[in-house]
Amino acid sequence: MNLTKLKLTGVVLGSLLLLHCPSGGGGDNPLPFLLLGSEALPSGTGSSTGATEPLFETSMKSVTPSASNVLTDYYGAGINGYVADSTTIRAGGEHPLGMLFAAQDHNMSYPIDFYFRESSTNYFSRNSIVGYEFNGAMTHYGSNSQFYTSPGHYVSIAYDYNISIQTVVPKANTPTQIWSIRSLLSPTAAERSFSADLYTSNRRERGMNRSWALRKHLNVNLIFVEGANANANLDDFAPAIAKMQSLYGQPTVAIELVVTATTVPGTSDLLTIDELSDESGTAPGSLRYLITQTADAQRADALNIIITREEIDVGGVLGVSGGIPGMVGFTGTLQNAVVIFVEGHQTISGLPLSFSELEFIGTTMAHEGGHYLGLSHLVESGGQDFGNMYSEDPLIETPVCSDLSDDNNDGFVSLSECDGTGISDSGARNVMFWAGDPAFSQEYLTGEQGWMLRRNPLVY
Repeated sequence: MNLTKLKLTGVVLGSLLLLHCPSGGGGDNPLPFLLLGSEALPSGTGSSTGATEPLFETSMKSVTPSASNVLTDYYGAGINGYVADSTTIRAGGEHPLGMLFAAQDHNMSYPIDFYFRESSTNYFSRNSIVGYEFNGAMTHYGSNSQFYTSPGHYVSIAYDYNISIQTVVPKANTPTQIWSIRSLLSPTAAERSFSADLYTSNRRERGMNRSWALRKHLNVNLIFVEGANANANLDDFAPAIAKMQSLYGQPTVAIELVVTATTVPGTSDLLTIDELSDESGTAPGSLRYLITQTADAQRADALNIIITREEIDVGGVLGVSGGIPGMVGFTGTLQNAVVIFVEGHQTISGLPLSFSELEFIGTTMAHEGGHYLGLSHLVESGGQDFGNMYSEDPLIETPVCSDLSDDNNDGFVSLSECDGTGISDSGARNVMFWAGDPAFSQEYLTGEQGWMLRRNPLVY
C-alpha cells in the first residue's frame, strides 16, 4: 500500500549504504495560518490562475460482491477473484484527473485490482501491485497514456472521455468500500496542450526547460505529534517548509504552498510506529492507527503531512505515502495522509533538529507529497528492468537508471551509480529518486512531473 523512501547513509544493507523512502484522535490547538507568498517562488513563474480553493467531486458507497460474479482462477489455480463494482468516470480534458479507491478486509495475500475499460479495450492499472486490502488507481498516470496499458489504447489529454473502472477483490460476500474522486477545475491552456520533451540528450536536463506561465496553489496541513522533536512545531519547521516550497515552486512545477498546522497529543503509540505494512491492522503503534487517530486534525482539501518521531518496523524509513495517488477529499482512512519520521533524518537521535536536518525533512515532504499527488519513483531500488515495466515510472521525461548501472552487483542502484546524464545512469538528482542522503542534493522535478502535480484535484 505505502511507498517508502530510504535514507542512504550509515547502515549497511548488503553492500548498500542504507537508512531512506517507502511508496490518513483528534487535534486541537490550531497554529497560525501561513501563506508562503509569491516571493518564495523563483521569478518568471507568473501570476496565479485565480482559483481560490480546490475544486473536485467525491462519492462513496459500500457494496458486497456476489459469489456469482466470479473470475475463475483469477489469482492463480483454484484462487478466484470477484467483480465488486464497475464505476464510470468521465475525465481527461475539462476534468483532468479521476481516481478510484477500494477497501476490503479479506485477510488474504492477494491484491485488490482495477481493470480500466474504454470501448472494447481492457488494460490493467499498475496500482494493483501496491495495495492488498486498500488500493487506489487514477486515470491517467502520465502524458504517455499507453504506458502501463494495452498498446492499442490511447487517452487524450485534450478532451473528456468515459472510462469504466472495474474493481476485482479476493473475497465474495464481504463488504467492500468504493470511493471515487474527479477534478472539476479545468486545466490551463498550457496544461491542455502539454507535450513532453523527447529530444534533450542530457537525461538529467530533459524536461527542465519547462516554465509554467501560471502559478497554482496547494494546501498543506502539517499535523505535529507532540513530542516528536523539540523543533517539531510550525515556527521551527520554517526551513523544512521553505525547502519543500523551493522544490514545488521551481518553474517546472510552479505550485505555491498554503500551509496550516495543528498539534495532536503525543502518546507513545502515535510517536513510535512498529507496524507499517498491515493494511487492516488497527492496533496502537501501527501506521493505520496513527492515521485514523489523527483524523480530526486532517483536512479533506489539503495534503495532510503527519510529523511523528520514529518507525521501528523496517528501520531507516524517512516517510511513507498512503498511495500513488493518495485519497483526495476524505479524512481518516489509510490513504489520507503522508507520514514523516523525524529521527530517520537525524545524525544524533533525540537532539533538536539542525537546519540541514530540517531541510532534509523538507525534501522528504516534497518526495512523499509527490507520491500522494500521483508521482512514482523514477525507478525502483533494483533499477529499470526492461522485462518489467513496473520497475520505472510511466513518464517520458524522467531520467532512467537501469539495473545495468548496478556496478557493485549488490542488487540496488545507488545515488552514485545513478548520478550520470546518460540514458541508463541518471536520476539520482531528481526529487522522486527512490533513495536519498542529507549530503546529496536532489532538486530536480521535470516539466512532466510538474504537469502531473498540477493536474491533481488538490491543486488549484
